[in-house]
Amino acid sequence: MDFTYYGDLPAIVGIAGGLPLKIIAGTGGGQNVYIIAPADSTIKSLEELKGKRVGFLKGTYLQLTFGKIIAARGWSEKDFKVFNLGQADGVAAVAAKSIDAYVAASNGLDQASLGVAKLIYDTRNDPYNWRGSGAFVVTDDFAKKYPDITKRLVKQIVLAAHWSSQEANRKEYLQLNARSGTSIATLTEDFGSDSLKDRSNPLLNKAYRDQIQEGIDFSVANNIIRKPANVNDWIDDSYLNAALKELGLENYWQ
Repeated sequence: MDFTYYGDLPAIVGIAGGLPLKIIAGTGGGQNVYIIAPADSTIKSLEELKGKRVGFLKGTYLQLTFGKIIAARGWSEKDFKVFNLGQADGVAAVAAKSIDAYVAASNGLDQASLGVAKLIYDTRNDPYNWRGSGAFVVTDDFAKKYPDITKRLVKQIVLAAHWSSQEANRKEYLQLNARSGTSIATLTEDFGSDSLKDRSNPLLNKAYRDQIQEGIDFSVANNIIRKPANVNDWIDDSYLNAALKELGLENYWQ
């Protein structure tokens, strides 16, 4: 493929590992994390989880966000018995009581609403930059060979982001998101009162760069990647800036 979306940690791991890519647009972010436990667990808080068996899918925003949550409390992954589990396996492990908690995406809300699990922590009231973000990337070769096509595609990304940033489109936007298999009810609860502008913000500004840089530094400290890196070396915002200017949207997102 020449273009794709990555979550923040997969993008960091991939580019740091040598994939010849440039980040050419942001993805807004705001992906929440929901930590669930077995429905009849005695654990009621994150503090009671320390030292227990916790699952999450390594190499994803779930690991990165969990890292920020526990770092704020002076902990690291070493303070838990960590299991690398995908979403389906993690939910199943919670139901079977094979682990004490699972760090889930919005499907954690589904499990809690069904009574299969209970919610013991989520990021909806945490700093926004703790949540998952992402990157829209292009291969270096394609961008060099076809700069006009790259610019045209980024323009469409910006147009889509502009549409999905408008509150008048919230209902239809959630319906589109529901095609991934998550219920409208869960998406509505997950989005809450979040601004759609924040959720769909494509900018590669300082706030975005700082968040990705934090992810890079976390990845180095936790031996996920080998060498430090500067996020600015990974970004080419020329296509995005050109699209924003052409569409008169330079000041639309903050």
